[in-house]
Amino acid sequence: MPQYLHANPKREITRGTLDAFWNSHAEEWVKFLFIYLYHTGARISEALAVKAEDFDTITRDGEKFVLIYSLTLKNPSTHERTLHISLDEPYMAELVGYSKFVKEGRLFKVSRQWAWVKLQEVIPWVTPHGFRHNRLNQFAQDGETAFALKSWAGWSSVAPSDSYTQSVDTLKMAQRRRKREKI
Repeated sequence: MPQYLHANPKREITRGTLDAFWNSHAEEWVKFLFIYLYHTGARISEALAVKAEDFDTITRDGEKFVLIYSLTLKNPSTHERTLHISLDEPYMAELVGYSKFVKEGRLFKVSRQWAWVKLQEVIPWVTPHGFRHNRLNQFAQDGETAFALKSWAGWSSVAPSDSYTQSVDTLKMAQRRRKREKI
């Protein structure tokens, strides 16, 4: 069985990983691709198809959000094709600025293979699909149901989402056990 990200905490993409990548010597477009993949969990081909006009910002209840329209991704809570990501999330404001700089057309004008190579030049253990696993794991930790994960990921069955929800259940049980041992 493959070592999926949710089963291997050493391969989790954390805020520290994000900061390290942002401060690396990578080209600007690679950094923005990394940020996009981290926050959306999109497949590499979906990320490379994103256009500058797919980005918008709104203010709701005093908080600013980035709206990203995607034909394939769905917000698990609303099942809409627009993702709402807080502008306060790490490096999202910079990504929006980059989308405005590009103005029109695709944000990332490279092939899948070239994007993969450039990402792995900086952090070799990160794969583009690892971002997807990371995002699904975060959704599961936030309490999303197996059906919401299925909808977001575009799976035809809930079976793949079981591994994410079960790993979260196992994590919660371990945390409760540690708390009991401290008392």
